[in-house]
Order: sequence, then structure tokens, then C-alpha cells
Amino acid sequence: MALLQDDPWRFVTPGMVYHALKKRGQCCGCFPNVVNIISETTAAYHRMLDTPAEKVNAHLQRLFDEHERFETIRRHRKVATRITAPAKAEREKIDIE
Repeated sequence: MALLQDDPWRFVTPGMVYHALKKRGQCCGCFPNVVNIISETTAAYHRMLDTPAEKVNAHLQRLFDEHERFETIRRHRKVATRITAPAKAEREKIDIE
């Protein structure tokens, strides 16, 4: 909740949480769980502030939408890496011979 104290409408991301904990996400596979924790914490914080539910819901929807956008990008990069890695290895093999 400390991340929300300065700005209750701050868009808290998994990266911000890991940075605050002085940790680093390795494969980012746990980020969906972190997003769920962020949303639960944000909702609880706004309940303490008596923020109208529709405002909180809209804010959380933007959080989930942004997370999904990043996950889509990450998946595409992962697929692209798998596709290009064998080709790169083959090119390097040819260069060596």
C-alpha cells in the first residue's frame, strides 16, 4: 500500500513492486499473480478511502488491460525468439565451416 500513499491513482505495475522489494522478475511467469495481488491491494486501499466502486473498477480494468497488452507483447517476443534462434544457430554453423 505504500506505493499508493503518494498517489492513490498511481498505476502500480509488477515492475514497480519488484523494484520496491529490491527483487527482479526472472521469467515474469509470476506477473499474473502479482497483478492479482496489486488489484486486491488497490481495491482494499480505495475501500479504506471510501472511493466509489465504479471509479475503482474502471482503474482496475485499465490495470488488467495494460497487463494483457504487455503479456501479448511478451508472448510474441518469446515466439519470435524461438523462431529466429534456430535460424541464427544455423547461420553461425555455416560461418564456422
